[in-house]
Amino acid sequence: MIKFFKLSITILLLLQLFSCSDDSTVDKDQSIPLESTSIKDKTSIIPDGALSDLAYPTYYTLDLIIDPNQEVFTGHAKLDIDLNRESNGIWLHGKDLRVASVIVATADGQVHPASYSQKSDSGTAWVDFGQSMAAGKLSIIFDYQADFNRNLSGLFKVEEQGDAYVLAKSESIQARKYLPGFDQPGFKSPYKISMTIPKGMVAISNTREISTDKVENNQVKFQFAETRSMPTYLLSIAAGPFDVIEFDNIPTNEIRDFEIPLRAVARKGRAKDMSFVMGITAEYMRLFEQALAQPYPFKKLDIVAAPQWPSGATELSAAITYREQRVLLGDDPAPGAKLSIMNTHAHEIAHMWFGNLVTPPWWDDLWLKEGFSTWATPVILEQFEPGVGHALNAIRSNFNTMGKDSLASTRAIRQPILKDANIRNAYDGITYRKSQAVIHMIDSYFGAEKFRKALGSYVAQYADGVADSPQFYKSIGEQTGEPALTETFRQFVEQKGVPQMDTNVQCLSNQPTRVSFSQSRYRPLGSPINSNPEWTVPMCVGYKIDNRIEKTCGLVSPKTNVLELDTKQCPQWVMPNANGAGYYRWTLPSDQLNALFDGYSSLSEGEKIALLDSVFAGYEAGKVDHELMLKATHVSSLSTLRPIVEFPLSKMSYYINDILQQTVASETIQLITPWYLDKIATLESKLNKRTDAEQLLLNNITKFAANTLKHQPLRQKLKSKAEAFVTMALADKKANDQAADKMAKVLSSDLYTTAFTIAVEEIGEDFFNQLIEARKILDNPLFDNSSAAALGAIRDVEVRNKAQAYALSEDIGSRESFSMIYNMLDNQELGNDHWQWFTKNLSAILKKVPAQWRRRSPRFAGVLCESSRLEEVDQLFAKHADEAPGHELALKQTKESIVLCAALKAHMRK
Repeated sequence: MIKFFKLSITILLLLQLFSCSDDSTVDKDQSIPLESTSIKDKTSIIPDGALSDLAYPTYYTLDLIIDPNQEVFTGHAKLDIDLNRESNGIWLHGKDLRVASVIVATADGQVHPASYSQKSDSGTAWVDFGQSMAAGKLSIIFDYQADFNRNLSGLFKVEEQGDAYVLAKSESIQARKYLPGFDQPGFKSPYKISMTIPKGMVAISNTREISTDKVENNQVKFQFAETRSMPTYLLSIAAGPFDVIEFDNIPTNEIRDFEIPLRAVARKGRAKDMSFVMGITAEYMRLFEQALAQPYPFKKLDIVAAPQWPSGATELSAAITYREQRVLLGDDPAPGAKLSIMNTHAHEIAHMWFGNLVTPPWWDDLWLKEGFSTWATPVILEQFEPGVGHALNAIRSNFNTMGKDSLASTRAIRQPILKDANIRNAYDGITYRKSQAVIHMIDSYFGAEKFRKALGSYVAQYADGVADSPQFYKSIGEQTGEPALTETFRQFVEQKGVPQMDTNVQCLSNQPTRVSFSQSRYRPLGSPINSNPEWTVPMCVGYKIDNRIEKTCGLVSPKTNVLELDTKQCPQWVMPNANGAGYYRWTLPSDQLNALFDGYSSLSEGEKIALLDSVFAGYEAGKVDHELMLKATHVSSLSTLRPIVEFPLSKMSYYINDILQQTVASETIQLITPWYLDKIATLESKLNKRTDAEQLLLNNITKFAANTLKHQPLRQKLKSKAEAFVTMALADKKANDQAADKMAKVLSSDLYTTAFTIAVEEIGEDFFNQLIEARKILDNPLFDNSSAAALGAIRDVEVRNKAQAYALSEDIGSRESFSMIYNMLDNQELGNDHWQWFTKNLSAILKKVPAQWRRRSPRFAGVLCESSRLEEVDQLFAKHADEAPGHELALKQTKESIVLCAALKAHMRK
């Protein structure tokens, strides 16, 4: 459906990148209040979600024997617990563990044999005491073995460049694959961890090693210091022939009175390539500590580059772990890679306070860690690198999020999660980006000085503990003295959808100008939305009087729906979303909307994005015509700021490739191509004087012009660069650092995917084969991912079967396989053939892709744009439902996206 330019955005969303109802039905999960997220002591009922408060862990002692060259590990775990009520056993978590023995010890020294049995596929287990135990303190001791996972979850094993490594990916509920325990975020306790590994290897955990002892069989036992209280999902366990470089300690400051040891950890020989991310870490830390007035909570910080990792990064306490593509960037990364790691690194450091120090008790409050870490990122980057546009990037992101929030099947930021299978559905753009947008709106309206001070106090109040949304609302309301802030937060967090504020300006004779609002939920064409939640919206209206820009603010609700401006003159224009700070859409009568375009140059940058969003949202709702949409696109193309220029690009790709009639699409391409070629020429004329932001804009416009506008000279230029890059790789079998530097000059990593895709499309089988050979030689994580996606673009029928076989082979990683398969289905020439292969081989595909991504598998069908295909999609995933737990929300949203695509296409092709 949506061609390549949108593919990259879709894949990013998928990488974050839920189960709820549409507006006409209520799911079982949604019918239960948020407070009802645990079951009481009904031991005959297997919990399929949060455990009850029958038992609480107070201390873990974990001893693991790990040899990455083997397939099995051994564990010895002692869990100290408080048993809150008399019981003959407890529910906890353990998945695929071969438990040899379980012993229960009481506080007075009595020891009793017990039994362990896994009761559900999600890893709920029952420990039977064999007798009734009185409430009090108990210790449960386990001896067990398990296989290393091979699908990037739990304690998993990967091989890279001939070496084996073991790492633990525990979030959200994967720690149970290597540790019997209480695998949910509200159960925080300290840990004492030791690892026995082969001599010469390195062990990494959440704290510093305090001793190493030689043991039998040429092994070494690493003992780590006791951790702070933390949940299982933040555990760091890693072992292998890692390369470790110690950097200068992060110095003390006015907030923190101790230095922080800082290390880079990567696979053999690659820690030196982490210099950029290591170089920004100390200043990031200072800025966060200063902003929150709270010291970094841990005694060391390792930045770990995992050879493979299912997500981009995970905030393991004091051992932040990245997929190596994100951090093996050297000293001078390409602008896109640089911006990506600057954002991600800030986000992960923010987690040390939001999530790690203060933890949500259950996954329905995930936003309290992910949303605040996402919001804090541009706040800190604006201080780290002022004037570059990080805040404007965030505003653009806020508006982009409204697309997903415009679905009837979207989820609220906070809603009940009662089943383990639905936990990962909360890790989406709503939790991350909508939360960011709502927090930004609150911060802007009530004032940063008031809100951020209260936020620091909240962190201090709940440090080392847990806090849910009601506790957060209460804390912030008390600290700010703003009860309206609390209610506004609650409405936007617990109601789904985007408010639409239909705005009208009334200029009255000798009276203050009035701006009235009619509120509804935004609906795109074809939407099944049939409800209108009510919001109290913190609105600021900007307006121009003579040469002055003024602003009037107020809380607007259905009952209080008028703002009076501080003028009796009729403004030259009125902007319903001053500075683009609000999370809502708006409309204006055509004459008032045209006045905004007339005064476009006097709008703030955030307001320009708000205007663009209003036009494109109106276009997709069938209320704005093609001409006005193109006018908005043109004015954005004239900007010098990347977020404004790029705002329409993915939308234009969607319209051109999927929505518009062929003749209209061709006319649109002919009209807009000169706009972007002019921009490319202007940026190229700066030669070596381009800023990173300008270079990134140049790269992104080049990709758009080559992929969507099909500009042949650019396509040929990128094809030649791809050929030269791969030729150099194949010529230098060692692919050493000198060769890598030469190849970087030939082709920027920001252009890898586009250039390789074009070369595969234009050259065909020869380049397809060369790309596969280069993948065997190059030790370049960014190349691995980009080249895999590009392989899916092959157009030759003769190569179809080879591409399909390669996507499921051992020669491609599980994440890379996901990208390649999506691109295959999105292939204009072979998409239908690949779809038939996909439907016949979905079981094998689900086994291949990362385990925690299987729930997303319905999103592969997002390439479709025909409502007639819905039944086919339904039947396919009904057949494979058990192989993709938690897929229901992705299926519902994908089907709705197909309906919306078909409706917009029908409307535009009348």
